[in-house]
Amino acid sequence: MSCFSCCGVEVQHRTAGLGGNSNNNGKSLRSLVNNLSGKAGANKQKIAEIQKVGKVKVSAHIFTFRELVVATDNFNPDCLIGEGGFGRVYKGYIENLDQIVAVKRLDRNGTQGSREFFSEVLMLSLVNHQNLVNLIGYCADGDQRILVYEYMANGSLEHHLLDLPPGKEPLDWNTRMKVAEGAAKGLEYLHDFADLPIIYRDFKASNILLDENFNPKLSDFGLAKLGPTEGKDHVSTRVMGTYGYCAPEYAMTGQLTTKSDVYSFGVVFLELISGRRAIDLERPAEEQNLVLWAEPLLKDRQKFTKIIDPLLEENYPVKGLYQALAIPAMCLQEDANSRPLIGDVVTAVEFLARPKVDGKVTAESQRNSSFHVKSVKERSLKGGRDLVIELYVESMRTPHGLAWYSGKKMIIAPTDLWRNGSASDSRSEGCVFDSRRVQNPGPIGSIVDPDCILEICRAARLTPSSHIDRIALSVAISKLSEGNHFQSIDTFLQELRSRPDLQNNRFASHSLILYGQAKMLNRAVTVFDEFYNEGFCRSTKSLNALLVAGLIAKDYEEVKRIFMEFPQRYKIDPDLETYNNAIKAFCESGSSNSVYSILVDMKKGGVKPNSTTFGTLLAGFYVEEKYEDVGKVLNLMKEYGIPVGHRTAGLGGNSNNNGKSLRSLVNNLSGKAVATDNFNPDCLIGEGGFGRVYKGYIENLDQIVAVKRLDRNGTQGSREFFSEVLMLSLVNHQNLVNLIGYCADGDQRILVYEYMANGSLEHHLLDLPPGKEPLDWNTRMKVAEGAAKGLEYLHDFADLPIIYRDFKASNILLDENFNPKLSDFGLAKLGPTEGKDHVSTRVMGTYGYCAPEYAMTGQLTTKSDVYSFGVVFLELISGRRAIDLERPAEEQNLVLWAEPLLKDRQKFTKIIDPLLEENYPVKGLYQALAIAAMCLQEDANSRPLIGDVVTAVEFLARPKVDGKFTTESQRNSSFHVKSVKERSLKGGRDL
Repeated sequence: MSCFSCCGVEVQHRTAGLGGNSNNNGKSLRSLVNNLSGKAGANKQKIAEIQKVGKVKVSAHIFTFRELVVATDNFNPDCLIGEGGFGRVYKGYIENLDQIVAVKRLDRNGTQGSREFFSEVLMLSLVNHQNLVNLIGYCADGDQRILVYEYMANGSLEHHLLDLPPGKEPLDWNTRMKVAEGAAKGLEYLHDFADLPIIYRDFKASNILLDENFNPKLSDFGLAKLGPTEGKDHVSTRVMGTYGYCAPEYAMTGQLTTKSDVYSFGVVFLELISGRRAIDLERPAEEQNLVLWAEPLLKDRQKFTKIIDPLLEENYPVKGLYQALAIPAMCLQEDANSRPLIGDVVTAVEFLARPKVDGKVTAESQRNSSFHVKSVKERSLKGGRDLVIELYVESMRTPHGLAWYSGKKMIIAPTDLWRNGSASDSRSEGCVFDSRRVQNPGPIGSIVDPDCILEICRAARLTPSSHIDRIALSVAISKLSEGNHFQSIDTFLQELRSRPDLQNNRFASHSLILYGQAKMLNRAVTVFDEFYNEGFCRSTKSLNALLVAGLIAKDYEEVKRIFMEFPQRYKIDPDLETYNNAIKAFCESGSSNSVYSILVDMKKGGVKPNSTTFGTLLAGFYVEEKYEDVGKVLNLMKEYGIPVGHRTAGLGGNSNNNGKSLRSLVNNLSGKAVATDNFNPDCLIGEGGFGRVYKGYIENLDQIVAVKRLDRNGTQGSREFFSEVLMLSLVNHQNLVNLIGYCADGDQRILVYEYMANGSLEHHLLDLPPGKEPLDWNTRMKVAEGAAKGLEYLHDFADLPIIYRDFKASNILLDENFNPKLSDFGLAKLGPTEGKDHVSTRVMGTYGYCAPEYAMTGQLTTKSDVYSFGVVFLELISGRRAIDLERPAEEQNLVLWAEPLLKDRQKFTKIIDPLLEENYPVKGLYQALAIAAMCLQEDANSRPLIGDVVTAVEFLARPKVDGKFTTESQRNSSFHVKSVKERSLKGGRDL
């Protein structure tokens, strides 16, 4: 049966008329908003703002599920035109509209949830532009979430540029510039001309769709955000988007602006020129990040042609290439304020994309072309940015090329203009305008050498003959041929690294990301941690597992695969070759009603995997959909003789803690209800985005406990829940919180910890109730020492190295004596494999504590934790939050505020917490600040190892003579060595 079989089902035109004046008697905007606001996941704040909009004329149909079943022939696989982590896209036909459509059916467990669904419906109901995809309608029947768009015949830009099938013609230069122009205009509409300014937030090649004539349209508005409110210059939000395209300031701070979109445009434009992906892990290491690879090439004119897509061969204009490369260079500047506005980018790209004479690309300069200005328009003064001028050209003589048509916009010279003023040598030789002849308005000048149009330099200094009406231009242009256009932005891409969004990865044979390698019981093992799978099996089914944590022994010659069937959906098949971590995965080609977990056995006569290895592997692979069915995992463990203790998994079955079995940890929910008096509100001791924490009592253990009950819709999901259980089952240290047990009955997710009488460090340091005594200096140093030792254990002394990833004040708990313990291991990661210096993973954590290289690249190392320690240590010293939006703008970010103070010894005391008054040692303060400064260095390699930090903090925290602060140097003091302790030789540091 075809995708467009005829049927008699009538499609009802239940259209939500925006503005209430729809000709088809549709519903009003308010009714649409009310309809959506009643659905789970709708953004109420966004809805409230949208309700203020009045005169909107766009409409969206509300389809029933049945109507879309008919349109897609019951979602016939033959109609499938795309799929990913979000779900699947089908080609369909709406008979009553006589229209071919694209029907995106969201996976209930996919990466695009209800929030993104309703966000997209609302956003696309507010916009209407030729370079934005048209939303025909949507369906929200029951738990179905379906979006219906206009059909774009040529699919995505990614398909034609980055996933080019063998034998298919590549996009030519003109088409690439045409796509860039249209996409930029789509962004410009969102930023400057929509009824409410919108930040797109996910500008990338896969979201740019192409019609039959390769006209581009932006699609997928699930991550789009309404722009900042009046008086604000940014929107604070969770970092979402795709690695490689995300602007550095957004990745680091969560502060989103329109300039974040401009950065993303720069990345895509570089992809269009080079034919390379923003992130491509199949290339050599130094070429995996497109922006970093291009940076040195962009600084050397002689190397510009190395950037061009080799598939273009020589079918591109050399000067056009040079001019084009200036655009991403401007867009990719690290300082967001230095990037151009998207309107200025549009002006620049229009020049590159305009039709050429005789169908040829002619970038040669046409000297002596003349023109005069018809009008001058001020673009905007928003946000305090410089005034930008648009010149509208009425006529121009262009005998050979560079066809400037009537009404086209044009950027003028790189100069400050002064009415009645003179420019002293402001013009680079051969640049666009002879600025000495500039007047306002009137005849402006002659094009001398348009080779410099659209290129970059600092504005020349001018000497005014009067002080009247200074007009600064924010878009600068220089002569590219002089090779000096990067001198003003030499550092514009420092430390900028990215990695792909693994939910849309391209690595069909790399379903398991290899993370760590360690020696255990004299046996080499390989550590797996985290399973990103969407997209790796695109042609069939995509796996739904979210986490794999475990070990597989690899000192064997062959491996027998044992598949244990569970009543789920998919099958994973690892091919573990001898001494070669070649992990492969496939989607089961038959029935999709079963999932298999994996057990690995040795060849006959081989050694069975030890209990830690095997138990963790098995438990990790089972973290898929039916988390509640823990019994099957336990039975399987029992079958293979895998004991797991309540603190640590026994190594080789020789655990000396005589802990309880894993089964005993899975206490039933009724037991927890008794322990907390049915989760009595009087027992509540804390709450947050994850859920609530109750004080409880386990009678048979005779122990007071903290019971963390996770919110089903909270920030800590099943993935983090099981990660925490697994991690805390592998560690044991006095500065790590003790996991007593957990509950995974049905959809309940509950963790039971030892009770920490003094709560979190945040409560005593940053949320200090009025009248409560602040922590004294000694206690602060004691907390720092213990927390650092907890990190040191994870990095250097745990059986498997662990990166904590969420070191912050709220995760440091204090017992009755203010001894600290690290808690909340839901984001913890197993360390890198042998030969690797980092773990690649999704950026997760908390703004203000996240290391810059991790926020930008997703590359996690132990030095990322060291950075976070530096932030918390600065909090301990200053009493200030890492991020405090209630402070003045220049003081909101603790690290940025402290940076200049840390460089001036005379200002050190300005950093100290005023609540300490003068009850601190001045030299101790200086020494403490030196630790924080070392930990907070931008270059991760320059930060100390955590063991070295422990040594330093131990000195600050040690008892003082006679109870006094004595940090004076004791010159000539003599001593003898009682004992020497080897701290560690890991990481190559000194003994």
